[in-house]
Amino acid sequence: MSIGYACLALGVHGSGMRSCTMRNAGEELLLSLIGDNLDSLERLIRYNIRNGIRLFRISSDLIPFGSSLSEGLPWQDVHSDKLESIGGEIRRSGMRVSMHPGQYTVLNSTDENTADGAARDPDYHAKVLDCLGLGPEHKMVLHLGGVYGDKERAKERFVPGTGFWIRPSGEGLCWRTTTGCSTSRICWKPFPRRVCPRCTTTCTTP
Repeated sequence: MSIGYACLALGVHGSGMRSCTMRNAGEELLLSLIGDNLDSLERLIRYNIRNGIRLFRISSDLIPFGSSLSEGLPWQDVHSDKLESIGGEIRRSGMRVSMHPGQYTVLNSTDENTADGAARDPDYHAKVLDCLGLGPEHKMVLHLGGVYGDKERAKERFVPGTGFWIRPSGEGLCWRTTTGCSTSRICWKPFPRRVCPRCTTTCTTP
């Protein structure tokens, strides 16, 4: 049996994720914070390897303002050596990592602006996993969203919201629902095979 944990290890010194206020978030500061956070991630990965921890969720806070202010920054180029090193350690150890955009990433929102904004968040998480050089066995878990009084319409709205997954990084994707929206069989049914040919459904129902 493999064991794991999500994001933080309070007993690992120097492994916290740093951020700043939006008002102070200039390019130089953000790139510096990203470097510090990658150092923290490296400490966590090495701690996991030493202690036989095989499952780990990478914090969404790794890249401060990853789907907004940092979206256009060249952090993947500035820190390419560190990203390659961390990704290599993950692959060699056999550890399986994941990322999980939060509950406020609602791709099937009835508000078009909310749905459009939400689409940028999974894009950021996919970019992190891709920049670490990790394959589709390293998953991203997405919330399916709410029912909004009409389960079928809710599912129909979710499919266009995942249109950006028609590419290799979309292979490592899982769905999750805790709202009673559907079972894994039902939530997978409307998705065309081309969207995510090797996805795994991990939906939960109350």
